[in-house]
Amino acid sequence: MAKSKKTSPVIAAIGVVALGLVAGFGGSLIQSSTSRSSGANASESASAGSWIKEIQQRGELRVACADSPPTSSVAADGTCDGPVMLPFKELAEALEVKYVPVGTTYQSIIAG
Repeated sequence: MAKSKKTSPVIAAIGVVALGLVAGFGGSLIQSSTSRSSGANASESASAGSWIKEIQQRGELRVACADSPPTSSVAADGTCDGPVMLPFKELAEALEVKYVPVGTTYQSIIAG
């Protein structure tokens, strides 16, 4: 009988985050191409990246995180860290803004 391979929870979590990012970017590309093909004006298509400009104007990227070891953990001071947060740290670096992790609960994330 062959051994079954189990996927590491960290690898699975990274895969879920990567899939979410790809789906998000794909959805924004589809939306922007749909806007252009439907005759949207220049101001509507220019606002597609406005959330990035807002982050850059604020000078910080605030990222909510719930306690979910081993992928993320919330410290006593309310900040969080873990492998799930790495893409957000890199995004903040690419946008040249401060990375600000904010600890919260899953109920607050879903409600927000």
